Amino acid sequence: MAGFAPHPKSVERRNGAVDIRGGFDLDDRSGGDAWRVRGGSFSCGSVTAEHPAPVRLSIDVDQSLGRDCSVLDVTHAGITVRGGDGAGVLYGVQLLLRAVRAAEGGGLPEMRIEDAPRLAVRGICLDLGRRYWSLTTLYSLVDEMAWRGLNRLQLQLTDWNGFRVRLAGERFAVLASDDAYEVQELNDLIAYARERSIRVTAGINLPAHATALIQAMPELRFGHEILDDGARWVGWKTDGWLVDFLDTDNRAFLHALVAAFVEQVHADAHHLGGDEWFSDAELGLAAELCAEAARIGRVSGRAASPADVVTDFMNELAAAHLDAGRSIEVWSWPGFFGEDRAVVLDHRLSVTAWDDDIADIVAITDAGYRVIASPEKTHYVTPRTAPGNLAGVNYVAVSGEELLSVRVPHVAGEQLCVWADWAEEQADDYFSWYMEHALPLFAERAWGDFARRTPVAVADAFDATRRDGRMDAVVEGARIVVRTRDAVRAVRLLPHLPAGRKAEGGKWLPEVQRTLDACRGIRVRARGETGVWRTVHRMDHQLADAWRWLRLDAAHDVVDLAIEPDDAPVRVQWVLRDPLTDDLAPRNSR
Repeated sequence: MAGFAPHPKSVERRNGAVDIRGGFDLDDRSGGDAWRVRGGSFSCGSVTAEHPAPVRLSIDVDQSLGRDCSVLDVTHAGITVRGGDGAGVLYGVQLLLRAVRAAEGGGLPEMRIEDAPRLAVRGICLDLGRRYWSLTTLYSLVDEMAWRGLNRLQLQLTDWNGFRVRLAGERFAVLASDDAYEVQELNDLIAYARERSIRVTAGINLPAHATALIQAMPELRFGHEILDDGARWVGWKTDGWLVDFLDTDNRAFLHALVAAFVEQVHADAHHLGGDEWFSDAELGLAAELCAEAARIGRVSGRAASPADVVTDFMNELAAAHLDAGRSIEVWSWPGFFGEDRAVVLDHRLSVTAWDDDIADIVAITDAGYRVIASPEKTHYVTPRTAPGNLAGVNYVAVSGEELLSVRVPHVAGEQLCVWADWAEEQADDYFSWYMEHALPLFAERAWGDFARRTPVAVADAFDATRRDGRMDAVVEGARIVVRTRDAVRAVRLLPHLPAGRKAEGGKWLPEVQRTLDACRGIRVRARGETGVWRTVHRMDHQLADAWRWLRLDAAHDVVDLAIEPDDAPVRVQWVLRDPLTDDLAPRNSR
């Protein structure tokens, strides 16, 4: 249905329409905050002599619908929103909001919409460790996620170059980077997300990715040339990578650190890291790790390796919090799994699995773990190396075709991961550009029947506002002459790409890469009554493989608009109304 993104599960249209210009007579029996959070952010009009009486709007919980499910009924007798739980009520209110926005002339068509997600867990993981994200960006992302029906936000707060949470306590004061979040700032964000049915996982990285931690406390350094160098993951030599968790004092400190993190940051789950440490052969170069492996082997009666020592430490680090009923997560890493392991990763831990090979993810689920999947080659948004996505260096921005076609069976849910590797110096808007395309496509994957719809068709479904051919001008093409009261609000571009597979191994194929790079630098030019051309927009970043908006600032004296160069390898559409009206979340003032 036009204007609904992601596309609802079913839409039944009926004859007739309901006049909503008089607003709503609200009967909210849901006991939740959905109407305050979402419904109060728009107005249908006011009751006047010209407007009818308000339409009765009933909101309620119906547990028979199931978790996150919703039904919107619009009839001449009134409007009903039902949700299977609080989240379902929120999503039902948002269905109504979308329907109201799409209605013309104050007439809301009589209809019944039923919606239910395909994935139980639908998330975004954000890299706050490598770079600091403004709170404004984070709150906007939460709004956008709720609008798209996503319900998990993972905040990775530490990495090799940053420790982004300022924990209370004298022992931890030295750890925080200059750009770090106060605990209360994080807890306020978590509460804001929870109101919008989004569960937050807060994460720190141990025992690897710990360069910033080690630089703040040099006594944590392992003191072994190989184990102190994370160059294979960072790209250059690091002064510390793996913490020395065998030292008695260090081990006690790390337990205290995790306890403070879990107690102070009131997230729904806490992530302890656990990936990108070294192979058994490399760990075996440290005599103390071999000695500890021998001790574990004697206790367990099985031959143990240095990797078992790391697994044993992660189990120990999580145990007290798991015993207390906390939700604790770790990354997937080959060292944790395998039939030859003497130490088994605690099955109470949830695993966030980013393996390229889907079979590896399935093997983790088959081993009995709760898994949130984010396959690296399809679910990663990692625009490395400004100005982004240089061939042979980067992950691609998400390929819509691959994201909508990959199958990840048997998992609890999926998430997109937004990483800042090699782009730490970029502004928030740089990452937002690449997320803007990926997020709605992922939402469609999480909710919709994506197998029957191409990325272009999915993108088209987001565009209830497109009005081709309704102005006295050429609407498609590289140039448009404006002769109407409608303002041109945006340019919509689709790159001319070869048919078939667009990416392989997480990178664009060479021909696709060349075409997308040829689109970088496209300019939208405007000419007014003076006859002077000026640039009103320049596309500095790479296009995605489906339709993409370039928003234009208001231009009062525009007579002519043009795309330069005129031989850019793209299809062009000029858009007369704000393309974001139906597509983006309503923004709540803070």
